[in-house]
Amino acid sequence: MEKLNLYAGRKDKKIKMKTFIFLIIISLVPSVSIFFGSSTWKMINVEKILSKHPMVFKDIRSTGTSSIINELEVLNNSLKQKNTVTEQKVYQLESTICSAFKSTEYLKVLAKTFANIDNKVFLSQITANESTFFIEFYEFGSLTKFSTTTTYEELSKIYKNVSVNLSESKQLFNNLYYYKYTLGGEM
Repeated sequence: MEKLNLYAGRKDKKIKMKTFIFLIIISLVPSVSIFFGSSTWKMINVEKILSKHPMVFKDIRSTGTSSIINELEVLNNSLKQKNTVTEQKVYQLESTICSAFKSTEYLKVLAKTFANIDNKVFLSQITANESTFFIEFYEFGSLTKFSTTTTYEELSKIYKNVSVNLSESKQLFNNLYYYKYTLGGEM
């Protein structure tokens, strides 16, 4: 085979090894500088965040960006778990306080009502559990002073299925009557 030179008068150029290495180094400088510049920028931003929020990041032990990200994820997960546990405890406390309020409020309403009555009132039965309450009492006097509607309205604001009933009334003497009331509801 014959060697044809289509470009007459032109010689093949050869690059020296030193020139080749120099050109490679110059071509790598922008990418290396971008890499180091971006990692330095990340570190500066991490330091700013750490200085602004020292209490949040007090448990972080390293300063490398990849390890900080992992530690932040672990810290975030643990804080989410603590938040969930705290929310559950708050809900339990709210329900306990609400049930404690409901378990005694009917007694407060009756005590306030009985304090405003001139007649004598005698409790014969109080039964209560977690979900219901039942009270039976007697009022002695010439006329009944206990208002079933007022008591019903006050208790209906808090309890379900409230019933306030005058179940029996009798004349004992001339001007002395007794009235038997039953009161109940669901918490």
